Amino acid sequence: MPADPSPKSSVRDLAKVQALLRSKTLPGDYIFQLVDYERRLRTGFLATEDRNFIDALYQWYLTTPESGGTDDLTAAEPQAVPAGGTDRLLKTDDRLRAAEARIAELEREIRDLTDGYEQQIAILRRNLATADSGRAKGGHEDDHRFQEVRRLFARQFHPDNIDATGQERDIRTNIFKSFWSEISRIERS
Repeated sequence: MPADPSPKSSVRDLAKVQALLRSKTLPGDYIFQLVDYERRLRTGFLATEDRNFIDALYQWYLTTPESGGTDDLTAAEPQAVPAGGTDRLLKTDDRLRAAEARIAELEREIRDLTDGYEQQIAILRRNLATADSGRAKGGHEDDHRFQEVRRLFARQFHPDNIDATGQERDIRTNIFKSFWSEISRIERS
């Protein structure tokens, strides 16, 4: 596409782009494109089709009731690019691209960490569910077995159930008391 090398037309295009960017009625879809046009106009020239797009959009802007219908080009002269401004714009663009790349990298890192944590949480939930089901299942059986052992021990060694007399009875009573206190402690825990 042929570009218009005329500095005067580039200055007018830049003024149109700046007026459009100040507009409150401009559809949001065009802002990024206009910012790119503004950057390219400050560093060089636009292709004819891009200039035609700016002209058409500017004509639409002038005819919308919210814009007031005034030609901003006659109201204010476009700002000239200051000396060294092109270099600053290019450096700013480079810093912007570097910042966008860093943001994308950090977003990927956050996604990876989040995925890893979600996997760990899922594993821990499965382990907890397995432990709970095992405890519920095994715990009930263990309680039943423990109570059975407790009853058998009491039946065999409780002092009221002993047929022995004298020293044998005292030994069985002491055995029962010492073991019964341990059984009670285990039952409480």
